[in-house]
Amino acid sequence: MKETSKKQIRALSCFSTEKEFLTSIEKKAEKEKIPITGHSVCRFLELFCFTKNPEKILEIGCGLGYSSYFLIKNLKGSYLGIDLNTGRLKEAEHLLKSIFKDKDITFHSGNAIDVLKNIDLSFDLVFIDAAKAQYPDYLKALMGKVKKNSYIAADNILYKGLVFEGPLPGHHKNSVAGIREYLYLVSNTCNFNTRIFDIGDGISVSEVL
Repeated sequence: MKETSKKQIRALSCFSTEKEFLTSIEKKAEKEKIPITGHSVCRFLELFCFTKNPEKILEIGCGLGYSSYFLIKNLKGSYLGIDLNTGRLKEAEHLLKSIFKDKDITFHSGNAIDVLKNIDLSFDLVFIDAAKAQYPDYLKALMGKVKKNSYIAADNILYKGLVFEGPLPGHHKNSVAGIREYLYLVSNTCNFNTRIFDIGDGISVSEVL
């Protein structure tokens, strides 16, 4: 068998294993009604990390570790994941550390706003996918934790299209208000260069200037 064929078989085997792993998380999330980042957004994050090669990554709201997998996959530096749900965080940590044995992965349980107060680090890429109403507070907590030419990405930025509608009643009100304020902050200050991508439920990427 030619060497190229062996490599192709190994690549296909890795892809099949990855697909099986991701499908298992998707099924668990659906069964237990646990929100996870959409697959298309995760592939966007994977490509972003592959091309930009961020050295230090922070994820706010890692849940079951689905999106974390794509952030860590091509990681050459370090990753820090923060989530309020301790049970899910431990599960994600166990899964990801068993897959990426040689990578620098750390997890913290708690509200990211409080956790970040006690962390003296700066990050090259931050991905936010947690409580939408707190998006502006996460952004403020990140000031001093991100440097020039780093990036902050935020998921669900279109929020099913509701962000562009009028006043909202009910349980969507606080989430939409938080996203709107976040978008105003990253789009109308001189600190960021922001683009919104119509992928999944919308993702914004803000370069720190």
